[in-house]
Amino acid sequence: MNDRELMFLPAHKQRQMIVDGEISSVEMIEASLRRIAEFEPQLNAFITLDEEGALKSAEAADTKLASGDAAGPLHGVPVAVKDLEVTKGLRTTLGSAFFN
Repeated sequence: MNDRELMFLPAHKQRQMIVDGEISSVEMIEASLRRIAEFEPQLNAFITLDEEGALKSAEAADTKLASGDAAGPLHGVPVAVKDLEVTKGLRTTLGSAFFN
């Protein structure tokens, strides 16, 4: 499955693939980051992209799953957080140049 096909799957199917071991959380986030890199110059959709944090979170999700911990409904699935939410340690502009 290519990155495009993977990213167009519903979140519950992405999660099931992770839980079933068809793909790791790290592989899922890497596919997502490749798609962002491909289209972000045209879309300008992200204020801040925390690639390092995303990869660390994906590694933690994979470790948790491997240890047998229960997976939540979005376990390992990449999620973008709208810039209207304050994010500790990351720039938050509330979508306004005033807060930039």
